[in-house]
Amino acid sequence: MNKDNALQKEELFPTKSILEYKKQSNNSNACTFENYTDEDKKKKFQQEYDYLKDILIQSYSLECEILEMPTRDDKIYQDIENSYKHTYSLAYEMAIRNKDVKKILYALGYLKNIKKNLQAIENQYYKDSSVGISRKACAIYDSNMKEYKERLISKYSNFLTEKLHNKYLSIGTYTINTLINDFEEELRNQYLIVPKENKIVTPEANYILIQKIIHNSIDPKKYKWSSNQQKNKYASEEKVYSEYTVIMGVFEDDDVFDINVIRPTFNSHIIDKNISLVPINFTLPEEEILTFIKKIKADMREDENIIKTPMELLGEELEKIDEAEVKQYLPKTFKANLKAMADALFAYDVSQCLALEKDKLKNRRDKLKDKRDNKLLPYKKSGRRTAHENRKIRRIEKRYEEDIQEYEKKIDNINKISICKKTSVGESTVKRYIKFMDEYIGGKKYRKLFIKTR
Repeated sequence: MNKDNALQKEELFPTKSILEYKKQSNNSNACTFENYTDEDKKKKFQQEYDYLKDILIQSYSLECEILEMPTRDDKIYQDIENSYKHTYSLAYEMAIRNKDVKKILYALGYLKNIKKNLQAIENQYYKDSSVGISRKACAIYDSNMKEYKERLISKYSNFLTEKLHNKYLSIGTYTINTLINDFEEELRNQYLIVPKENKIVTPEANYILIQKIIHNSIDPKKYKWSSNQQKNKYASEEKVYSEYTVIMGVFEDDDVFDINVIRPTFNSHIIDKNISLVPINFTLPEEEILTFIKKIKADMREDENIIKTPMELLGEELEKIDEAEVKQYLPKTFKANLKAMADALFAYDVSQCLALEKDKLKNRRDKLKDKRDNKLLPYKKSGRRTAHENRKIRRIEKRYEEDIQEYEKKIDNINKISICKKTSVGESTVKRYIKFMDEYIGGKKYRKLFIKTR
């Protein structure tokens, strides 16, 4: 589908400047599709919004992908070999390699790029105009917008046409935020992940904040805590460590915690709905704590319904996710599986990197061949050719021959690369690893790693 033809210029491209459009969108009477009471108009603007969302997914292509050849020492593989990070690290890395997730993440990157830069440019404009240099501020604004637009088009040249870039630059912050929220909600609901660049605020941190607002002295204008500690009736502390956060809160004249939670942070970008709260006193001996946890796990092996999922409590049936066919060939012990899964993901990444580079080279080679054939077409149709025409044909063929052969050489070099040598495992094992990863990534079976299924 032609990306530009789907847009009706007079309907979807505003004639106002970006700044004017922003003022309109910030107005309480702005014409966003939710505010329309007329059903026809509301439907029309909903269709426009749906198109804006769909085209970001449809426009993703092979040329948008950028993969660097990994090394086995990369952090992502080391985290998978870490015994307490293993499952969540593996699940997240599998999820972001799903082809549909990659499209969503790329669209989010594009939208967040626009949001971040437009906010910076507009903030500068309001800062300049507030000190009485409005005309100069407008000129600086226009210059900054022009410069940013050029950078955006250059960076995403393989993604959208210039006309579509202009469209997304003009739709306003409200619509950009709505698109971002919708895409992130899809990631949470369908793929059980949150993009890693997102800042995660724990529910306990929000709870602590509410308690402090309710019970402590606060200056609402400056949003600062009072220095008069006598009025503060709620004490709290939040300590952030490399892999977890400790959040504590207690009321005045109370010797029992109101809240005391140790929240892991290494798994914060996986939506795990099966987490249980197990109160533990960490002053107890390590063996005692571990024995208790093992006791619960042993009981659950006997009766998996000891702890139910939210869906089970609501009376709904668990999702059925079949096991991968090659799972039987993978290591059975936990320790051996740590390395095997890191090796498997590495082998998969190497194969994907090679396949992507090979496909890109083939596409560029084929485009050159098509260009050459189009140049030769008039001479091929002419039937009997003159000596002059034959010389022209040879010149055209020679002009493209060297570049085509160079692409062929690069493709051949990729075919000679051995994944086995890079992974230090046998050929049959590499094939099983890649097949396992294909099933778990493409079929969203990675969710089976941390959710209860039937």
